[in-house]
Amino acid sequence: MTQLIISLLLLFGALVVFFGSRFSDDDEVRKVGSMGSFVGFAVGLVTLITSCFTIISPGTKGVVTVFGKVDPNALPEGFHAIAPWATVHEMSHRVEIDDETHIAETSDAQTVTIQIITNWAPIGEELPAIYQKYGMDYAKKILPPAVKECVRAEIAKYKVTELIASRPVIHKAMQDQINVWLRRYGLEAREVALASIDFSDSYDRAIEAKQVQEQLALQRRNELESTKTEADMAVAKAKGLADSQIEDARGKAMSIKLAAEAEAEGLRIRGEAQADYNRRVADSLNLLLLQGEYLKKWNGQLPTYMMGDSTPLMMLPDRKSV
Repeated sequence: MTQLIISLLLLFGALVVFFGSRFSDDDEVRKVGSMGSFVGFAVGLVTLITSCFTIISPGTKGVVTVFGKVDPNALPEGFHAIAPWATVHEMSHRVEIDDETHIAETSDAQTVTIQIITNWAPIGEELPAIYQKYGMDYAKKILPPAVKECVRAEIAKYKVTELIASRPVIHKAMQDQINVWLRRYGLEAREVALASIDFSDSYDRAIEAKQVQEQLALQRRNELESTKTEADMAVAKAKGLADSQIEDARGKAMSIKLAAEAEAEGLRIRGEAQADYNRRVADSLNLLLLQGEYLKKWNGQLPTYMMGDSTPLMMLPDRKSV
């Protein structure tokens, strides 16, 4: 549209100069006027011709407006013929990056800071409507509120202690919600990254204090286990010593018992030997006594039988006959 106005002004000016120079009596003025009008007419004509064509750059689409009215069909990349009174606005449909930090509250009223990186792009067919509703700076009007609302809504579902463990679930939910939100405005989220989760200073201090307490508790537990181990070792040692003493006492008792049994056996054997000796002595004494008694009663006569030329034997009577 601007080119059209400029071209018309140039053409009109060239005509004014040309006809104005025709009424001059000075040949030099007429000559210069003719030259100026020719140049102005040529420039105006070229400007008018070029205003009837446009080139849409790669990665963009052309939104055409005619006297303020937006054409619903965007021009694709390349060379196009247009009406000279139309205006073309090039709008990118490449993937853009939005990096924002948002503050949100968890379900237990803890404040966290979330960094969200969103790769997004406008839907090409929606660019005329986007331009009509939001203008060329539509991204600043649509993206931050959408991401902020989705982040707050999702974080509010979790307790602060659940955020780290639930990070994959939160990431997917945020990406889905942000994409649904942006599509209502002709945009789409290609990828949403949950870059970082930062907790408040008070929560960090509480976590640090908790970790210190856990370390102290672990240290006390280790000390208790060490003390218990030492006590178990002492008990085992005492039990081993007691068992050793018991076994030693049993050994000594067994030795005493065996010695006593051996001594008793010895006494028994000696007793039996002494009794046998006494019996034999008694038998010998009894025989001598019997012979003595016999001699007392013997009349001095020898037996009447002889055994060869040997000395006669004395026939002792049977012990029962005495």
